[in-house]
Amino acid sequence: MRSPWRRWSGRLPFLKGHDNRTSSVRPTRTRIFHFFRFWGLVSCAFLAFFVYGLVFPFGLSMYQSTRQVVQESLAGKHSFGSSSGQVDRPDIDHRLVEPVEDGFLPTRSVSGLSPLQVYRAPSTEELVGARVYIIVTGVGLSRSETVRAIDLPPAITLGLSAYARDIGNTVLVARARGHEILIELPLEPRDKLAFDSGPFRINASDSPGEKIDKLHYVLQRATGYIGLYVAANTQLSGTQLSGAEGGNVLDPVMLQVQERGLLLLDSRAQDEPSLRASPRFDGSIVRVMQRINFPQSEIQLQKDLQRALDRARGIDGEVVLSIRAQALSLRVLSEWVQNLDQGGSVLAPLSEYYFSSTRAAAPQPS
Repeated sequence: MRSPWRRWSGRLPFLKGHDNRTSSVRPTRTRIFHFFRFWGLVSCAFLAFFVYGLVFPFGLSMYQSTRQVVQESLAGKHSFGSSSGQVDRPDIDHRLVEPVEDGFLPTRSVSGLSPLQVYRAPSTEELVGARVYIIVTGVGLSRSETVRAIDLPPAITLGLSAYARDIGNTVLVARARGHEILIELPLEPRDKLAFDSGPFRINASDSPGEKIDKLHYVLQRATGYIGLYVAANTQLSGTQLSGAEGGNVLDPVMLQVQERGLLLLDSRAQDEPSLRASPRFDGSIVRVMQRINFPQSEIQLQKDLQRALDRARGIDGEVVLSIRAQALSLRVLSEWVQNLDQGGSVLAPLSEYYFSSTRAAAPQPS
């Protein structure tokens, strides 16, 4: 009597087993292997063609359109309201850029205008109330979180990561929505195992030339931003900044930021040494008053936001708050700012904090 396996293998050709009387029939295991290998390869090929046909044309069209705009702009075919006849694009004010081999570096104009003065958002000084200045940092690493951040009210300043994806278009879209833009200045982190500042982080041990090269890489990532921001987990001691060990380790970087007319936001803790410790630096620095990086829960996040609001409504009359771009933080922040004006508080851009009458005069762009 034949076994059930032999009966079924006889009915299914690709499961037909080896018969000692006929050596021409392949063993059952070999037939099964070849069957699944064939259809596996067919499935992989179909998936590859599907991905290639769907994703590649989209990426290629974006690359070609961006390249065409850049080439036509450099050839002088685009003029977006430029009265001087210079080549101009929506994301580039050619008075404020220095062309280099790999792109553009921000700089002051011949008349002395700085990127901070030109790219700042409209002022809200006519509104009465406690000022709340919010900076969302770490934008650009996640597409969904980037979209959420751009959808926030335009008075909120966006801090983009130095390694943000498609950073040029992100800056262009965010500025079109009214946001001020900061770019991260990656410095040596306090905990190198927990935080990775990327290959272009500026270390204290780097030579002055290496620090400038890394800074230029960051500055060339985009145009149209008002300044840079230092992440909260940056490691900078008082002796490194005061020059007690032979000079401020950030002197080459800070002087470049000052000469190019950029704002520098220090989002480190209040008890850490100030970046202004260098006697050679007299640039534009803003210190964060309160920061929210990784909230444990929605309740804790709401408490932190309320604490910042209480500080703004107190003696200070204002608060500079930085918050890390995360799904939970962005969702709660979006709901929180909607009710901000009901309590007599005003959401204002970061540049207004710096250009307020008690800190600096605000020259008007010409």
